[in-house]
Amino acid sequence: MRSHVLGGIVLSLLIVGPALAETDANARSLITVEGQGEVRLPPDKIVVVLEVEDRAASLADARATVAAAASRVLEAAAQHGVEKRDIDAADLRIAPMFDTYNDDHQRPLKRLGFRVQHTLVITVRDPSSYQDFLAAALEPGLVSVRWISAQVERTREHRDEARRMAVKAAREKAQAVAAELGQAIGRAVTIEVEGATTPCCEGSEQSPFARSMAMSNSVSEVSGPGTSQQSLGLVVLTANVKVAFELR
Repeated sequence: MRSHVLGGIVLSLLIVGPALAETDANARSLITVEGQGEVRLPPDKIVVVLEVEDRAASLADARATVAAAASRVLEAAAQHGVEKRDIDAADLRIAPMFDTYNDDHQRPLKRLGFRVQHTLVITVRDPSSYQDFLAAALEPGLVSVRWISAQVERTREHRDEARRMAVKAAREKAQAVAAELGQAIGRAVTIEVEGATTPCCEGSEQSPFARSMAMSNSVSEVSGPGTSQQSLGLVVLTANVKVAFELR
C-alpha cells in the first residue's frame, strides 16, 4: 500500500514539473522594443516602361506604324548609351476593335479595325540622361510612359545593412529604457523581422509614378537636351524588427 502512494507522489511531480517551468518562463521580466533601419541612396539606374500604340482599320497599317515608332525609340535608346541587354521588347498585343452599338443585338457587331500595342521596358544606367532619352523617344499620340522606377544595384546588400541598423536601434532603445529603470538588458528572447519594404523615392517633388503620368500627357514636360534635370530624389530601403530582451 505504501509503495502505491509513493508512486502517485512521484507521478504528480513529473506532471507538475513542466508546468512550473513554463510558468517560470512566462514570469520572466521582458522588455519588447521595435527598431527601424533606413538606407538612402541615389539611384544608379532608371527603368522606363514605354508603350507604343496605334489604331487603324487595317492590321497591317497599325503594325507598320507601331513598328516604325518602336524602332525610333530603340534608336534613341542606343544613342543614349542603352545596351541591348537592357531592353525588353517582347510584349506585343493585337486586338480587334468593334462597334459596341448594334441596335439591341439585332445585327452582328461591326469590326472597326485593330489596336496594336508594343510595350518596351528599357533600363537607363546613366540616371542623368534618362530625361534626354525620353525627350527623344516620346512621340505624341503614339508613345506614352507607363512607368518610371528609380532603382539601385546590389539591393540585397543594402537591405542587409538596413536590417543591421534596425537591430542596433532596437538594442540601443532597450538599453536606454532599462537604464532609466535602473536595470540592464540580457539576452534576446524573441526576434521578429518584418518583410522587406518596397523601395521608394524621397526628396523629389513628385513620385516616379506621378512623373510618368505627367510625362505621358505631354512631351513638353520632359526636359530637352541641355536643360536641367528634375531631381530623382533618393531610393529608400527600410527594415523593421521587434525584439524582446530579458531584464535583469
